[in-house]
Amino acid sequence: MIQSPFYNLFAIQGYTAGLPQASNTSSELNTILSIIIGIVAALSVLFIVIGGMRYVLSAGEPKAAAKARSTIIHAAIGLLIAVTAEGIVAFALNTIIGNK
Repeated sequence: MIQSPFYNLFAIQGYTAGLPQASNTSSELNTILSIIIGIVAALSVLFIVIGGMRYVLSAGEPKAAAKARSTIIHAAIGLLIAVTAEGIVAFALNTIIGNK
């Protein structure tokens, strides 16, 4: 069998052939996803506040009030999706991967 001249070099640096192995700990994944979902939730709350300000400042103008209501509704839906996603991710990591 012919070996590559770089075989020992890769072995010294910890190179292993084959498929990557998944680690049993998923704390990095949980942390990254929690940060992303937290940012989305914070942006949703910010847009709810912006929509509220637009509604107050619309001064009864129907078009501006409708646009502000639309902003609030869409931001609330986004917040609901972010909170639901957080629950789904926590459930998946705890159940499927076994993060404890």
